Amino acid sequence: MKKVYTAILTGLVLELSDGLSQPAQYNLQTAIAVGKIIKNHPGYPDINNPAVILELQAGKKLSGSKNWHRYYRYGENSLLLSFGSLGNKQVLGNFFALTPQLSVPLIEQNKLMTSFTLGLGVCWFQKPYNRITNAENIMVGSKLNFCGIASFNLSYQLSSEWQVSLAPKIYHSSNSHSNLPNAGMNLPLLAYGIKYTIHKDEPPDSIVPGITHFNKQIRFSIRSGIAYNQFGGTTAPAGPHYPIYLLSFFVTKQLSPINKLQSGLEGWYNTGVYDFIVSQDFYSENQRIKSYSLNWFIGHEFLLGHVSLLTQGGIYLYHPFFRDKLSRQSSYTLKEKLKTIFPARIGLQYYLYDETERMTNNLFIGIYIKTNLGQADFLDTGIGYRF
Repeated sequence: MKKVYTAILTGLVLELSDGLSQPAQYNLQTAIAVGKIIKNHPGYPDINNPAVILELQAGKKLSGSKNWHRYYRYGENSLLLSFGSLGNKQVLGNFFALTPQLSVPLIEQNKLMTSFTLGLGVCWFQKPYNRITNAENIMVGSKLNFCGIASFNLSYQLSSEWQVSLAPKIYHSSNSHSNLPNAGMNLPLLAYGIKYTIHKDEPPDSIVPGITHFNKQIRFSIRSGIAYNQFGGTTAPAGPHYPIYLLSFFVTKQLSPINKLQSGLEGWYNTGVYDFIVSQDFYSENQRIKSYSLNWFIGHEFLLGHVSLLTQGGIYLYHPFFRDKLSRQSSYTLKEKLKTIFPARIGLQYYLYDETERMTNNLFIGIYIKTNLGQADFLDTGIGYRF
């Protein structure tokens, strides 16, 4: 999985970089961000101090040399390095993240500008959970985790080279239930930054025409995948790691050169659920069948050439084990009930051919974080084909 994720992130960086040798506008930015972690679990460690994050960022304006650039309003791609403290030095330690980002301009008026930024990368925690030496840290059970960042940016142009900014943003981190505990990190921040732009003239003939036509027909797709997660609850008990096998069939329809909708069915077999059913004699019959789940989903892709950002939401059509397990508890919350009804997913995909240009038949690989009502369930990698 790590190799697939590394390959997709590398592809994303290369797709957005647009060839570093080309004339373009490059920039360097530094910012200080202050905020406080949201305690999302009763057993969360004490957060008595604010988190302080230093951000260093190198960026490049989309030049228009690829046909999809204009549909993101010639925004900016960047690579963000973040590091700092999280408000509890003894238990949580320090935090480091490396995140590719894409910023899309919203409003530009005189010297005042607004934009929206999304990023997805990896992060490293200095002091993850350890049963003996750091049992209080239920936030993360592994040093290496996924990191997602979203921000709204307000900037003011001091000169042609210098710009100051104010950006409310949120960092989210999780290992997708691959190592427990995994309560995850939700960290809202307010960042104050300054940016320096290195100007280089862009040759007029390097800007390619926009996409004048695209395939509006409904296309059929298939995807298979494999996942691993640690059987257990958010914090405990943590069982062995088990494979999960997935298969989905769905249709897609492109709405614009960079937007695509999808809808279909996905099923999976959870070997960890089957092992629990058998070992605990949870069901007297149909034990393997009740280890399966089936959901109907709808989704959306933002297309960036060879790369796409995928989001999905759905409803479970067949999910017997977790529903029956919950019903056997003496009490449960509405949130716990809703987790057995509504799955969701976010992921990155890499297409063999540029998906904004290829009309039919394209192979893709992807890595996805699957959740239940926002709580991470498992991380899966897959390969698929769009006919």
